[in-house]
Amino acid sequence: MIDGLRLENKDCWGLVRASNTTPALILRFEANSEQKLMEIQELFQKTLLEISTNLKFLN
Repeated sequence: MIDGLRLENKDCWGLVRASNTTPALILRFEANSEQKLMEIQELFQKTLLEISTNLKFLN
C-alpha cells in the first residue's frame, strides 16, 4: 500500500503523506545545506499548489 510520496536526490529528500490522525498532509524534509532544504521545500509547495490552489502551508 502506498501512503505517501518521497522524492530523493544526492543532496536532499522530501516526503508528503496523509496524516493518520487529522485531515492534513504531512511534509518532511532533510538536506545537506540550508539552500538545498529551501529548494526542496519550494518544489513541494509549488507542485502541491498546482494540484490545489486552496492549500495552506504552516511553518
